[in-house]
Amino acid sequence: MSWLHQTFAWSNSWASWRERLILFAFLAVAVVLGILSAYVGFWASVILWTIYASAIGVGTYQGWLLLFGPVLFYDMVRTARQSRYVMLRMAYAVLLLMLLWMVFRDRRSDWQHSRREAAVLAETFFSIFMCVQLGTVMLLTPAYVAGSIADEKDRKTLEFMLATDLNNHEIVLSKLLSRLANMTSLLLTGLPILSILQLVGGVDVELMLAGFAGTGLTMLGVGSVSILCSVLFQRPRDAIGFSYLCLVAYCALATVGKGMSAAGVAFMQAPLLYEDSGWTLADLSNIVGTGNPIGALIDVAIAIDRAQLGTVLGPLLARYAIFHGILSLICIVWSIARLRTIALAQTVSGTTQELSWTDSFRPPIGDLPMLWKELYIEGSVKFNWLIWGLAAILVLLTIGIGVWLIGQYFFELLVLGVEPWLHFSMQMNIWFRIAGTGVASLMLLMIGVRASTAITSERERDTLDALLTTPMTAEEMLIAKLVGCFTSMQLSWIWLGSMMALALLTGGLHPLAATMVIVAWCVYAVTFAMVGLFYSILCATSMRATVFTVLTTLFLGGGHWLLMAICCYIPSAVGGGGRGMENLAKFEAGLTPPFVLGFFAYSWENLARDFNNPIFGIEMFGFSLVGLFLWVVGSWFLWYGAIVPKFRALTRRDDLTAEE
Repeated sequence: MSWLHQTFAWSNSWASWRERLILFAFLAVAVVLGILSAYVGFWASVILWTIYASAIGVGTYQGWLLLFGPVLFYDMVRTARQSRYVMLRMAYAVLLLMLLWMVFRDRRSDWQHSRREAAVLAETFFSIFMCVQLGTVMLLTPAYVAGSIADEKDRKTLEFMLATDLNNHEIVLSKLLSRLANMTSLLLTGLPILSILQLVGGVDVELMLAGFAGTGLTMLGVGSVSILCSVLFQRPRDAIGFSYLCLVAYCALATVGKGMSAAGVAFMQAPLLYEDSGWTLADLSNIVGTGNPIGALIDVAIAIDRAQLGTVLGPLLARYAIFHGILSLICIVWSIARLRTIALAQTVSGTTQELSWTDSFRPPIGDLPMLWKELYIEGSVKFNWLIWGLAAILVLLTIGIGVWLIGQYFFELLVLGVEPWLHFSMQMNIWFRIAGTGVASLMLLMIGVRASTAITSERERDTLDALLTTPMTAEEMLIAKLVGCFTSMQLSWIWLGSMMALALLTGGLHPLAATMVIVAWCVYAVTFAMVGLFYSILCATSMRATVFTVLTTLFLGGGHWLLMAICCYIPSAVGGGGRGMENLAKFEAGLTPPFVLGFFAYSWENLARDFNNPIFGIEMFGFSLVGLFLWVVGSWFLWYGAIVPKFRALTRRDDLTAEE
């Protein structure tokens, strides 16, 4: 009982127990409604959940249900007054208008003569609209939510909140709801644009409501995981980074499992308990992948193609709602139960302990104290069992497939007596191009997120003033921060290096290609780290810097293809199409880090086959080198033209030299 009380500390007063009983009753009703939604119709489920939401609102207003406190209204008012969210909504609306114009321009010669074509135009734009909306939720929700409580810890303001009479659920639910409300206001920006489709036939109301319900459920599930990471981690950068890691790990695992089950891979059909009948790995993959947004979009597209959307949509949405409802309930309850205990353990007094055995290997501080601080203090991340589990899943998903391919090769060689070396090397090359490029791209995003809090965290912890009292120059501080971003990815280097070693030993990767991949990754990593440092200097808070860094990183990592696609609809932008449009596409590919990393990962066979092709091999190799050169030039201008001058102005060290 003492361990339980220390782990889940709460009040035992009658008022607290009454609040818990009322809350438990509402949760029980939510579980019952979730089960009923799988059996009743779509509109009946909508009516039941509307009544339930109204009951929560009335109970909160009357004071019967104390879910939210003053933190909710303070956070909502504070975020509503910030102009950057207005600019973000305007940019989102402009993007949707551009997409609507592209679809309209592509089909304007057809829809004027046929009602059917007008309906196809409306369906096409609605499909694009829902994909963009779902992608926006998956990309922005972790950055919005994961830094909410961790930001309070980093600024040492959570201790004051815990000293008040606020309960844990008031803090957690208020933070979660205020951030989700901000995301909802962004998504509602697209409703006026979506209403334009009523002029060309409109969209089925049931399909539209199901789309918005799926988006809301995705936002709730991702937000709940993000708020749990915000409670578990002390620094906003770690909470935001691992929220993205959770999202990528789940979507990758569920999508790969769904694809292997659909392809009929043999071991996916094997029983789990070595019995002739029972659950298989494919059944387990289908259950785990129920809440996968990518899988849900694939199922909806297949249903539309087979004209079975009316019969598939209801059960699909019900299963999706049950999965995300259970996930949200677990994460929120976990966050509420552990908030106070974890927060008190992460304070200065709670973290004071003896040095571990790994700390004894630290070298002396020496003549570079800032670099020592970034290498051995700031770069260290404390992992818990949850993060180790997610990392193990990603490692098994990436390296495990390569090991399985190697085992299959030796089975065919030793047991069946077949020499499948050429086919095996091609499989290993495809594996590394997909899995290796994905891991490398994830590392680039993590470096950007790490750099986005390099300066803002010092400012929020009031340690920047102490750094300014030292005789270090601005360049020395920035270079130490830049090096710290790279050294914080040590475990990720081992992860990617193991995959590269497997590909090299099995002939799936040429040694020169491995060198080119490493060089290209370093160029991109330096640039993304500089982008994070720039926003960390420019922005006042870590969350704002992280959001802008993530958006810029996604744009530089491949989002500029959307801008190129919009420009291609302007005849003057492509010079009449043809060869000019092809060269523009190759130039864009050479500027895209995932494409270049995958293209440089050629094998011995690719070197003999593809590079003899003057169109694809030599030209794309040249465009990739030109793109790398432009990235180097851009990073040079970013460093000397923006980062160093702005940091000097921020620290007022324009005249301070190394000799001084």
